[in-house]
Amino acid sequence: MPYCRFLLGMYDSRQNTFYQGWAMKEAYFFKFRGLIIICIFLTFSVKAFGLSLNDFKDCTNKFTDCFLLENKPEASFYLKRSDSTKIAVLFHGLTDSAYFLKDIAFTLYQSGYTVLVPLLSGHGTKPEDLHTVRYTDWIQDVEETLELAKSLSHEKVLVGGFSMGGVLATHAAQIVKWKEAIEGLILFGPAFQIKNSLGRAICKSSGGTIKTWARNKEGSTPYKYQQMSFRAVCELYNLGNLVKENSISIPTFMTLTEYDKIINSDEAFHFIASAGKADKMILVYSKDKREPSLSAQFFQSKEMTHTDLVFKEDLLTQRRNPHFHVMEEKLRLFLSRLH
Repeated sequence: MPYCRFLLGMYDSRQNTFYQGWAMKEAYFFKFRGLIIICIFLTFSVKAFGLSLNDFKDCTNKFTDCFLLENKPEASFYLKRSDSTKIAVLFHGLTDSAYFLKDIAFTLYQSGYTVLVPLLSGHGTKPEDLHTVRYTDWIQDVEETLELAKSLSHEKVLVGGFSMGGVLATHAAQIVKWKEAIEGLILFGPAFQIKNSLGRAICKSSGGTIKTWARNKEGSTPYKYQQMSFRAVCELYNLGNLVKENSISIPTFMTLTEYDKIINSDEAFHFIASAGKADKMILVYSKDKREPSLSAQFFQSKEMTHTDLVFKEDLLTQRRNPHFHVMEEKLRLFLSRLH
């Protein structure tokens, strides 16, 4: 529905008005009002039915081929276990796609989980779509994925995510509706606070309405945008403000890298380390040798970026975590404590 995307993209649902520019051209609204009404009806009809497995590609028996460039590596996917009722959902980061969680998903699959990895709103299409997406759209994506997970299994759901996806997972675990339905959190470089203090200040002062790019527009692909919408960054900032400290009451696993230039890893460490009495396991790829603490272990590593963290082997960008096996081992140990 490309016309719907265009017309509804002119509408700001939070302010119940059309963006400036269109507001001065009310004739356009009257000209297209019939199509706009149909688009709104179709949009809410789709939401009413929610997600099904038909919205995900099945990568269970073709894991490697599933993520080749010609097979839409950015698309939502699932890995299905027929011998287990355990289920997990994972959410990707801002400007990324489901592709970024393929290796984490496979580790969970090998550990007995059916895994759902959705493509979040505004992603996997073109970077300009990030100008119109709202954090409430991402929360809706999470809700629909959790509803699908609950329809597939009677067991509690393991919820996790990378970067922004980690914030979405944590937010879900703090909502009364889902609190009792989630068995644990697995977080990879969660973006509780972006590292760019200037960006945070711009979002705060502008009210999040700024529309500009933070990176060069060249080279964007569906599986990873090479440009960043400041508007979307501000939506992430607003999302982070919803997540409350000291209110996580379920077992949590988290991995961080001290070399991270995207998120404030110290803030993320403090956020989880001080989160109540729930069982916690934190792995930090550190710059120097450190002694383990009660809930954290440190693995001295050479430089490792924010994106490197989640890749065992990245076929498309050649990024990888050379110590992925360390994280994998700790994650398996954490999962064994849940059952």
